[in-house]
Amino acid sequence: MDDQTSVKTKASEGEELIARRIAHRIKVQNLNALVGFFGLPGKGKSYASFRLNELVSERLGLTFGLENIHFSVKDFMHHVNAKPPRGTSVGLDDAETDANAQKWWTQAAFALGLFGSSGRYRGYFVTVTAPWSDMLTRQFRSLFHLTFEVKRIDTDSKEVIAAPFEPWRDMRGKMNMRYLRGKAPSGRTARFTRVRFGLPKEALGPFNMWTAYEEKKDAYMTPLYERIEKELGIGAEKVRPWALKALKRLQKDHPDWSQGQLGSELGISREYTNFLLSRERSDVV
Repeated sequence: MDDQTSVKTKASEGEELIARRIAHRIKVQNLNALVGFFGLPGKGKSYASFRLNELVSERLGLTFGLENIHFSVKDFMHHVNAKPPRGTSVGLDDAETDANAQKWWTQAAFALGLFGSSGRYRGYFVTVTAPWSDMLTRQFRSLFHLTFEVKRIDTDSKEVIAAPFEPWRDMRGKMNMRYLRGKAPSGRTARFTRVRFGLPKEALGPFNMWTAYEEKKDAYMTPLYERIEKELGIGAEKVRPWALKALKRLQKDHPDWSQGQLGSELGISREYTNFLLSRERSDVV
């Protein structure tokens, strides 16, 4: 845009600009804030989100700590159902492990979309992280007020570098994402192409890790890995209720799809899809 400049901010400028905007939404505009951080593992998306949680909490006179970070939608919903104070920051980290778009029919995916679309009146600041945005359902993605494409961690300056995007409706009425607009330090309206976040206050461990966070994540992921290992040994001799239910619904919606297409949509093999359908036919007979 001719009257705007592109800006790459210093950590203190970028993160404070974002924190100020979110706090204003909650405190002045009587709104909530739903923000997504997306990037491959190791890029710093979780730590950038926690840093923003800290800054917004400070502006609203609240605190943010390990108890505000969750890895399952059930724990997330338990937190918001406890009705903490308005402006509370709640983080759902690696949301795709529990509410993946490939399993859009699950209660977890439904609950996340429902809260995202109806939770404005609670006034919470919710951050969600995932490697890619399309790992979450389309409905939920459409509700983000701000998203960050996390690029990398600058190990020298101990900062996370991210590209900020905001929703924008084009002339045809279609929603898209564009670089965040705001006031630059010079006072001009600018397009922010990069924002730098500092690390969370507790990221003092080896390799700048937040040790307690890493331990909490491992306590959630290890049982999940072990359960998946057991399920891999089940094989095709046991029908998984969720797979058959979802397959029947998907086949009804797309009668022209091949078994390969149906299986790909659900994240199961074509062979297992064929097994489920043949078993369903034999049960009917």
